[in-house]
Amino acid sequence: MRLEHHAQHRVAWAGWWLKKTTAKATACDGYARSVPAVLALQSTAAKGWMIAAAHAFIDSGWARGLHASGLAAVKLMGFESNNPLHDDHEGKGAHWHPTVRHIAGAGAKRVCRFAARVNPTPHLYLATDGTIDVSGVRLAQQAAGEHGALGIERLECFGTFLTRSGGLQMCPLVALHSAREGAGCLHVRAGWVQHGRGRELQLIGAAGAAGVEDIGSLWGLEMLSGWRDENGRQERDVALRSTRCGRYLHVRQSAQELQAQGPDWKWRVLMMHESSGSGSVWVLERDGVDTCHLRSRRTDEYLHVRKGFAELKKRGLKEQVFQLSADRGSAGSRWRLRAAREYLLSPQCSIIEHSYSMHLRAGAAQDSCCVDVQRDGSAWASVSVKLNSDHGLLTVRTEMENEPESGGTALRAGEDEVVSALLEPRTKEARLFF
Repeated sequence: MRLEHHAQHRVAWAGWWLKKTTAKATACDGYARSVPAVLALQSTAAKGWMIAAAHAFIDSGWARGLHASGLAAVKLMGFESNNPLHDDHEGKGAHWHPTVRHIAGAGAKRVCRFAARVNPTPHLYLATDGTIDVSGVRLAQQAAGEHGALGIERLECFGTFLTRSGGLQMCPLVALHSAREGAGCLHVRAGWVQHGRGRELQLIGAAGAAGVEDIGSLWGLEMLSGWRDENGRQERDVALRSTRCGRYLHVRQSAQELQAQGPDWKWRVLMMHESSGSGSVWVLERDGVDTCHLRSRRTDEYLHVRKGFAELKKRGLKEQVFQLSADRGSAGSRWRLRAAREYLLSPQCSIIEHSYSMHLRAGAAQDSCCVDVQRDGSAWASVSVKLNSDHGLLTVRTEMENEPESGGTALRAGEDEVVSALLEPRTKEARLFF
């Protein structure tokens, strides 16, 4: 993690170092056009966001797993306002970066799997109160609806989703491959809006192809509860959020009435929906490291690929290959989870243990802020940051609500962790390694 320093009296004036895009976006002023008090608050808030995210990356096992898989390394960065020779002295606005850096194997090029590109570097711009700016003014991609297609980043084994309130959700990323032979992956169609409700889904080929073309096959697993033992197996409540449209896989309220009208109506019970409410809640029943069943909380039936899926696809009825079924033993009701690398869903590593939601607490100031973190739908941690710009001293206090079940955070319930970092006096920058 790279923590760039900010001091109000050292903000660089506009000069030759401004990139053309920055000059155009800021009328050739860079950070010099920012209100000093606001920029100071945003700098402190950026550090709060970054350290909260670092806790999630450690606890979830995502950072460790990605590196051990040989695919990528997680990196966190802020913004530089003082040193114009810094590699990210952009000046379009205060921001921070949750990123992954792909690893090149011996004699091989860096490749991406579930990310949109090699070395993706999202810029999460901040509003004047330190929350994430979802207005779209600084970056159109950040114009986030609560469950819209914008404000979504794919970072190999996890995805980030922005919320209307200026918060951030982070979920493990998986593809869902049907265990029925030759069926393929659960996929949100590129023209999901034009196809209309109930017709957004189809089956598509193998998971894990490089590039953005498989964006419709990737799902963020939003954990709504912890694991529990039921009938000799592990299960938990989850919501399945598409990285293509930001909406949830949903069972209609009228599902039973639609199913009663006959086989030709059974596919109509499924749709993509903005709400993560009761119709979007699924029970993930784990059968193995990477095999599961998905049971709808609404109907108590399983997400199912019909036996005649191939014929339906030939007839151009792609959306009709799915239905709900009470037959748990059928291959059509069983799903294989696929990650960016097999290692990420293995006995040595599982990226599907937790998901997180982060919000900046109201009242952030120029020298302090607090980010509250929920894990699996429950309060988990509060990260408080205090910054002494004059002395280059950053102090972080982390208060844990619940004892971690996995990952690298070794705190017990109610304990605090205090970390202080002295920023280097010349560049005013520090690097923390987790």
